[in-house]
Amino acid sequence: MKLLLVGPLPPPLGGTTVSFAQLVRDLEARGDVAVTVLPTAAEPHASRIRKIAHAARQLVRILVAGHRHDVISFHASVGRMVFFGPFVLAVSRLVRRPLVLRVFGGALDWAHGAGGWKARPFLHLLLRADLVLLQTRAGVAFFRERYPRAKIEWFPNSRKREIFDRRSANGVTRFAFVGLVRPSKGIGEIVRASKLLGDRPFLAIMGRSDQMCPVSHAEARQALFDGKTNDQVFFDAGHRLGVDYVPHAVAWINKHL
Repeated sequence: MKLLLVGPLPPPLGGTTVSFAQLVRDLEARGDVAVTVLPTAAEPHASRIRKIAHAARQLVRILVAGHRHDVISFHASVGRMVFFGPFVLAVSRLVRRPLVLRVFGGALDWAHGAGGWKARPFLHLLLRADLVLLQTRAGVAFFRERYPRAKIEWFPNSRKREIFDRRSANGVTRFAFVGLVRPSKGIGEIVRASKLLGDRPFLAIMGRSDQMCPVSHAEARQALFDGKTNDQVFFDAGHRLGVDYVPHAVAWINKHL
């Protein structure tokens, strides 16, 4: 079988790029699949016009290469999947090839609600793909209930076992989350899971002008934690914090953990 994989490869290193690169390596190691990869990573700080031009070039490349493959598989995060995936679906229909969509992250159901009229028409189109792979069981259940005719399966995120030392995980109750504070990063799941650890200290360090997580959202999320030590500190920064927060974080850890 000839498989056309379309998705983000490193650089930069990140959740989606690392996961996609691992899948590519695993498939290339098989003897029964011939894999062609079309990387989709665009310039991180490109203008909107440059991003649109990049997306158009990607569609042309998929159109040209699609004829020479048996299956097209598109891999993307929620935002890119919602607004670019339908165009990939259209191309797959033009070349008459089955399309497999893999969505990174667990917030496609959140986009269905929060995206409103902007996102839902695109989601309706996406779910007409030959197969849609979602990262969480909750997402699969959500869309199977609302779109019973859609072909939706669970495809969890994973890492190679050999990169972990299982012995180091015994009895661990201290965790650090470093990343975007938004639903697609599993913040809701982290809040619910933290309650299973009992009364553990919690600290959140945020940028006061972070547009991806405004102060009001951060405070609402913080209120979900009900431990005795529940601290939140805002620094005069945007989404990218400087190094000023490090001494504060170290002092807090030394005091409470």
